[in-house]
Amino acid sequence: MSMYSGLSFLILVALSKVSHRKLSPWYAKAFVVSLCLLPMTNFEPSALFWIGWIFLISFAVLQQQSKFKRLRIFGTNLIIFAMLFSVIEVTLRVTENTEIVQKSNPEFVKWQSKRYYQDANSLSKANNSYSPLDEYNFANGELIKSSGDLITIGDFDGSYIKIKDGRRVTVGSNGLRQRRVLVFGGSTVFCAEVPDLLTSSSQLQRLILKNNFDFDVLNYGIPGLRIENQFNILKNVPDLGPGDIVVFYDGVNDLIRVFEEGLDRHKNQAPWRQLNSFSFAVEKRSSLFKHLSISAYVDNIGVANEYLDSDARQYISDTWLKYEELARELVQKTGADFVHILQPNWLTYKKLSEGKSEDRRFSDMRVIQEIFKNNATQKSGIIDFTDRLDSLTDTPFLDWVHLDEVGDKKIAEEMFTVLKPLLSKSMEQG
Repeated sequence: MSMYSGLSFLILVALSKVSHRKLSPWYAKAFVVSLCLLPMTNFEPSALFWIGWIFLISFAVLQQQSKFKRLRIFGTNLIIFAMLFSVIEVTLRVTENTEIVQKSNPEFVKWQSKRYYQDANSLSKANNSYSPLDEYNFANGELIKSSGDLITIGDFDGSYIKIKDGRRVTVGSNGLRQRRVLVFGGSTVFCAEVPDLLTSSSQLQRLILKNNFDFDVLNYGIPGLRIENQFNILKNVPDLGPGDIVVFYDGVNDLIRVFEEGLDRHKNQAPWRQLNSFSFAVEKRSSLFKHLSISAYVDNIGVANEYLDSDARQYISDTWLKYEELARELVQKTGADFVHILQPNWLTYKKLSEGKSEDRRFSDMRVIQEIFKNNATQKSGIIDFTDRLDSLTDTPFLDWVHLDEVGDKKIAEEMFTVLKPLLSKSMEQG
């Protein structure tokens, strides 16, 4: 904005010099300035914003009629405010990658600091191809399609992320083995933060082959999936039968769904939910608003205690446990084995949660998380992984749920321990 403003003033001065006191209408000069700067916008929709901005500057500087005096004062103050805002914004962006970011989130691992990210990013610049962040955004956005109750993800041949036949590629899986481990879940199964080689599914595949088990691991993870979505995909898997092991690895997206249901019942959908979404969108684009952290205040709005006491349990029973039972029955009817795992997250990670003050949002989510955890028992057959990351020396969390390659490796190891008896049994039966 500062650059456009400065160029506008320079062009206006030049026009005034060449006019030799022959005054043309202010809007004619504004039109000339707009034409001069329009190519710099690449003729994108944002060009309308900059043209409006140039007209405002031109109006404030050139319009001399007294009847527009108040409008000129207003426009001048708006320009001054925008210029000051730009100076603060630029200053914050320059310092954003140093102390401020480090102090704001000391518990999370920085994705961009990972060697595999840096190597892939450098390679993408050298080859003028998609960066890891580009591929991450594709996988979490336009590649995901919905058709009725079925959610799918499109194929993609990236250098960081490869998707074939609607599944994230598992390194070491050739698709020729008769026995399969089919892993279903959301973004924590898809693992868009790491390259194909380091996903939990690829690391599980490596462990399986290393221990001489002849199984292919298939990654059916799609960002955003809840258990009902996993069930709908499972119903469309061809040739599911003896020798196959189906793994449901979930809990976080279902937890979010239960929490948001509580917000709806507490009549927080409007206007607070919209305000929250808007504040997050602004904070993504502005360092100043990120530091002001308006969303932190909105997050303090929680759900009703009555909902946490009873309704949340019923909602979990009607959704998560319902589809868990349907999936288990479907798999067992085919002769395959079914394993359901409740995944860990920031709320369950002991090293991060101990002694940490929380806003209302996360306090309420922790209560709901405990309800999920209480349902993961030997009787239900749901395996509780919520404490499986506590033994790691350093935090594996990139955010409150997604893991780095160390966390994915730990999950793969724990998953292999659970699956090993089933793998052995299947191999013995031939």
